[in-house]
Amino acid sequence: LIQGFVFVTLTLISKFAVGKLLHLEDDAHIGEIFLSKFTDFKNFHTMLYTCAKEFDFIEEETLWNLLKTLLIPSAAFTLLAVGYH
Repeated sequence: LIQGFVFVTLTLISKFAVGKLLHLEDDAHIGEIFLSKFTDFKNFHTMLYTCAKEFDFIEEETLWNLLKTLLIPSAAFTLLAVGYH
């Protein structure tokens, strides 16, 4: 658990460090999309992305289909097995 936390933390720190060093802003829109989902924030890009079905919340029927085809249970089992190991 601690190793996973350290890995994620170091990954995020290195991502932000490289981004600042190279002046990258390629993924700034992702934060704006999350902000627009949970607040009243809107700009051209967020309105463009959030109108697309792929960026909407997952429908209940889709979740049931993923459960019936055992995709979610097998993914959860794999994550638990890898995390436990």
